[in-house]
Amino acid sequence: MLYKCNGRIFMGILYQFSVGSWYNYSVVMTLREYGSKKMRVGILDDHQGICDMLSMALELAGHTASTYQDSAQFLAFVTQEQASPLSGVFDLMIVDYHLPGELSGVDVIRRVRRIYPNLPVLLISAECPRVLEAAKEGLTGVKLFPKPLRLSTLLATIKEY
Repeated sequence: MLYKCNGRIFMGILYQFSVGSWYNYSVVMTLREYGSKKMRVGILDDHQGICDMLSMALELAGHTASTYQDSAQFLAFVTQEQASPLSGVFDLMIVDYHLPGELSGVDVIRRVRRIYPNLPVLLISAECPRVLEAAKEGLTGVKLFPKPLRLSTLLATIKEY
């Protein structure tokens, strides 16, 4: 969707779960502001809408995003890419805590960290922060983001890496 502000035209995201038009406007402005260093971001969330929203936001900010809704498929990609002599499969991962199947988001993070021990991770969830803090115990470089997500905060955090 295109938005006009101060004579400039921005491309933005109309996200159906947003509350109020200010959220969409905030997304548009943030996408333009935070697109500095290009990152390769892996996204694992079982909800297609969340994957689409994050992917669009990251790509509009100048990053490359790969989305996955299945933890087995995500882990298969990571282990397949381990065999290639690249600098790493992603520069950053965004992982949902609650995933269908046997593995939680924290379990996926632990498995990926066996291969890429210093990979930064953003853990997203609607779960209580105390539960998430306990679950991620022993994992360094994991930042928590509550749902609903504030894209401006998420993109600002990604800019730090």
